Amino acid sequence: MFVKEMRVIITNGKEDVVLVYKLMSIDTGNNCFIHNVETAVFPGSQRNISGLSALRKTTPFVTDTFPSTLLLSNCNNKT
Repeated sequence: MFVKEMRVIITNGKEDVVLVYKLMSIDTGNNCFIHNVETAVFPGSQRNISGLSALRKTTPFVTDTFPSTLLLSNCNNKT
């Protein structure tokens, strides 16, 4: 469901417009679902950003850089 349009400054310093949608759930794998997540959709990109609003729902979480690992808690294991 469309939520809003946002103006953002991307890493190259240019301004762009992204569309924000609310997703009913995201399946992160390992039977972990995060519900009601806002996701930014970048024009022309095949990757979207859910960001900290999604991770906040799984706190506490742990990240590691080698090897790249993200461990989530408080996953809702129902679809």
